[in-house]
Amino acid sequence: MSLDTKNQKLQAIEFGCKDVTSDLEETIKNIDRFENDPTALYYRLPVYLGYLSEGFFEKDFEYQTRVSKVFYHFAKVCKLKKVNIHLSTDIYLLPRLLTLLENCDRNFNDNWQFLYMILSWLHLLTMAPFKLGNDNHIVMIVSTFLNNQTFYPIVCGIMSELFMKNNDLIREYNEIFKDTGVINSYLKLLVRKPQRQYVSMDKNLLDEITSICLDDEGILTSEYKAINVVKILPKLFKIYYFLDDWDSNERILVWILYHLDSPFTEFRFSITHSYGKIARFLIKDQKNDSMYDVLVESRIEHTTEMLTGFDWDSIDIDELHSTLLIIAELANTVNFDNLRVLQSISSNILYKSSKFQQKRLNQITGTHIRDASNYICWSLARSKSLPIPIVEDLFVTLLLSSLYDRELLIRKTASAALQELLGRHGKLILDNVTVLRLIELPITDIKESFMENTIKLYYLLSEKYENIWKRILNWMVTFNITRNYDVKIVKLNIEAIKKLINVGGHQAADWSLAHLRSTFLFENESQLSNTRFVYFLTELHDLLKWESFHMVIDKDVHDILTLKKHKNADDPWESFRILTILKYWSLKLYFHPNEFMFNDSSATVLIHIIRSISNKSESFKPIKGYLQKILKKLSESSTVISFQLEETHSKFWAEYQNMLKFNVSLACSSLPALKEDIFILYFYEYLPHLDCQGISTVLESLGHYLPLVIEKTGNPVLLKISEFLDDYTITEQGDVGRLVRISAVKLIGNNPNLFFNNLPDLTKSIIDKLLRLMGEPQTELRVLSFKILSEHYDYKFDPELNFDGLILRFYDDCFDKTNKEFWKGYLMSGGAIHSTDTQIKSAIDEFLKYYYSLKTDLDRLEVCNNLIRIIPTAKEIEEYRNNNCPKSSKNNGSGRDLGKVAVTYLQFWVRLFESGITVDPAFNFAGVFAKLFNMQLLKGYNLMRIQALKMMSHLPIALSKGMHDYKNELTTTVVNHMIKIINNKNNKNNNLKLQQCAIEGLAQLYIEFGEFDKLNLLQKTCRDPTAIINIKDSKLII
Repeated sequence: MSLDTKNQKLQAIEFGCKDVTSDLEETIKNIDRFENDPTALYYRLPVYLGYLSEGFFEKDFEYQTRVSKVFYHFAKVCKLKKVNIHLSTDIYLLPRLLTLLENCDRNFNDNWQFLYMILSWLHLLTMAPFKLGNDNHIVMIVSTFLNNQTFYPIVCGIMSELFMKNNDLIREYNEIFKDTGVINSYLKLLVRKPQRQYVSMDKNLLDEITSICLDDEGILTSEYKAINVVKILPKLFKIYYFLDDWDSNERILVWILYHLDSPFTEFRFSITHSYGKIARFLIKDQKNDSMYDVLVESRIEHTTEMLTGFDWDSIDIDELHSTLLIIAELANTVNFDNLRVLQSISSNILYKSSKFQQKRLNQITGTHIRDASNYICWSLARSKSLPIPIVEDLFVTLLLSSLYDRELLIRKTASAALQELLGRHGKLILDNVTVLRLIELPITDIKESFMENTIKLYYLLSEKYENIWKRILNWMVTFNITRNYDVKIVKLNIEAIKKLINVGGHQAADWSLAHLRSTFLFENESQLSNTRFVYFLTELHDLLKWESFHMVIDKDVHDILTLKKHKNADDPWESFRILTILKYWSLKLYFHPNEFMFNDSSATVLIHIIRSISNKSESFKPIKGYLQKILKKLSESSTVISFQLEETHSKFWAEYQNMLKFNVSLACSSLPALKEDIFILYFYEYLPHLDCQGISTVLESLGHYLPLVIEKTGNPVLLKISEFLDDYTITEQGDVGRLVRISAVKLIGNNPNLFFNNLPDLTKSIIDKLLRLMGEPQTELRVLSFKILSEHYDYKFDPELNFDGLILRFYDDCFDKTNKEFWKGYLMSGGAIHSTDTQIKSAIDEFLKYYYSLKTDLDRLEVCNNLIRIIPTAKEIEEYRNNNCPKSSKNNGSGRDLGKVAVTYLQFWVRLFESGITVDPAFNFAGVFAKLFNMQLLKGYNLMRIQALKMMSHLPIALSKGMHDYKNELTTTVVNHMIKIINNKNNKNNNLKLQQCAIEGLAQLYIEFGEFDKLNLLQKTCRDPTAIINIKDSKLII
């Protein structure tokens, strides 16, 4: 916020405080704008609060409520303590405040801000340095607000002030005093007084408070009460210290240590903060050096023991979090001359806690542990001086966390601590230029950190600061590859090392390989460790010599091939293991085929892999890629690869074909990778068995292989693909055919030369279908279709144009107006029943713009004729119903239900008429009526019959606009037809809506033509349902 803007806001706030009856909301917004930096408000609070409190008690309640809202926002932004001290301290206002509290409606939702201000003001007055005569009355009124969390701190403050001035109240209202919030506020006031005053505190009262805090375990079930307890303990400790009661203080310390493993995060922060207060009180305030070992070093040693080794999954993560927070709290009490203690923190604790992880089912926990580690680093960094080895340790820890931690929050907190460290101590280990370059490294994108920042670190550190660089590289290999639980981070780390080796040469590769292998050998080898090692080596295949490479990992590959069928393949690490197996097989098949033999065990594993990975798995895409490479080689008869046994060959392909029948995702996605003639054979054979998802998966994978398939097998498959553009299969999941249409359109878009340059008839058919899809409401389909067609016709357009207007202009510029395919799609958008208002409005509005932009009436008439011709006739709909396959037909290019299409097209026309479209009088209104009349006769299509009747009622109105006379044969015919429907004595329940529609249609005609007498007659008749069938036609006919 600029200085000028800030001053303008401050003046606006002042004006709002002078007159709260003006724009209250704007005043509140201006106050809230200072939330990040309220300093500018502090100096003006006396003026603002003076205006707000002036004449407060003489105003009406509405005015007082508006004042209280402004007061609350000041308190929220500037903190209540800084705000309420500027209210009037006139003690004679006390009765008036109590009266307001007693008389105020306790409806919290309406009056809470008013009550907040009155209680805050009351709290200020109770701070008066003398006993109040009506304190008993105040306790009774205020205690009613004790259970409200919004007022709780204020109420506790009021109670503590009253109890402090009158100990008799404690006995009288003992249950209120026992509230932990009240006790905390009471002791806070007490310990601020001279030592002699709280040392002489009533022993029974002190014992009672201690018992409430330390003996009542039930109080810990409520987090906020438990937090109050731990806030009380440092105050109790101070009192007992000056009473020389070490037994009680020992109880307090034992209680704190016992509850460090609380599951409540906020409680852990509070309890460690209280522990820190006690330690600082003893060590720094009271100069009790003997307590240093007990309170500080013992916690460091305990944390070191907890983190010994790397078996982190068995550690109590809550207790570890608390002990780390304690170390952070005590950072400024650590003896910085004791290098041993500092090294214990940096090397034994932070080295491990900064990368701490625990695996809990499918989740990785430990974020708050790493956050606490950053807190320790930040606390240490703020010290005046640190030994150089410690600065280097902290630097490496924070740099790695800020760049490579999986959580953005941790990267941000580590970056903040790193800047603090480099700003204060950076010159001890780095030059100024390097410090600036490191601070400038981006941390938001984790992939960029691995791929780009690693190389930048190499150039910045590898020569001038070789020791630091080796520590970074060591961390990337020995932890991030071998122990990190996040498979994404492991992959990114391996990619980063590969890129680093390309920059740093084979020396880096040899060092990484040796270091990694020694790390695995040092530990107990596991299937997971072997998988990491094999993946690392396969990723570096191009940079390593195969002869020295495959001998190293043959045993590892053998160990990880044992796939257990009960294992969850969607688990990230199981998917990683599968990916590693396929990656290694693919490598051997393509680069060293003579060394690979596909035996029965390998076939079993591969079949299990294909079955187990779903298309929702995060690893589906890379696994699919390697599987396609493997199956391509296995299906080529010319390859030197052979199955170990003919039985293995037959069994594998039989299982593969069986998986195709059941739409197994990996089987469908790998099908196009098979040898071309085998693909075509399987494609046509198993197409009837595939559902829409299966076909879509095949088409998505076909793009890369299609040119070779055409070259080897010819063009027929192109025709089959074009048929998929007409798949409108509907199931319980909705329009699942859209998956097929989208995949087919993408396939055509990725191979335009194949579809548009071979067969003229096929090209025309595809263009017509894309035109239709371009007009339909499915956003992805229409955008893709327009992209393909606009590129095919080299059509230049303004991308800022409304899309509906754009495709209408494109159709008008590039296509013959006799082509009705576009309108078949566009009417589906404008007439859609289940669509957004925005999409419908856009389609109708842009059509009307296009319609009126046509040059001649003849052009507009031709458009209207085309829009009528594409509506299916009653005969076509009846034939479709009689001859069509079952509703959930298999995917053999199943088209739309003509009845539903007709409903949508009719709805489009109804919307045009409702928008006031002008139709040429030469338009065949009688022919349209006849078409709609025949559609009315169809049984079983009630929605279509209603839509036809709605459109029918608009025809006379549209005709009258051109003829300027509504009394004509068409009007009479339509009115007669509607009266006939109304008078139908055989109306059943399913035709009542049709009858209602006819009544509405008649009413619409009477209103449009000014026939209000007939409208009144219709209205009176409709009030008596039995009179409807007795209505005289002659009285209603226009």
